[in-house]
Amino acid sequence: MAGREHDPGDIELNAEFAVEPDGGHLSLVLESGGGGTSRGPSRNHQYVPVLTLLLRRLRDQRALLVTALLASALRLPKTSSVLIRCCKR
Repeated sequence: MAGREHDPGDIELNAEFAVEPDGGHLSLVLESGGGGTSRGPSRNHQYVPVLTLLLRRLRDQRALLVTALLASALRLPKTSSVLIRCCKR
């Protein structure tokens, strides 16, 4: 399931995300932001507000955050890409 989020004022925020099955869990995948161009704002330029909103909504649902990973074009080592790991999967 892919979508865009709306802020509390029902304004659509520019950052795309998807919810995908991941074993016995669900994964929330938030697409990265990109550089701006002369034709307009960067891709997913509201990444931070959308991430904040999604994390708040997960908190409000009392969701358990099992793992947080950073996928980067910089090809970080796997140990550097794991931001949070709370439970064995």
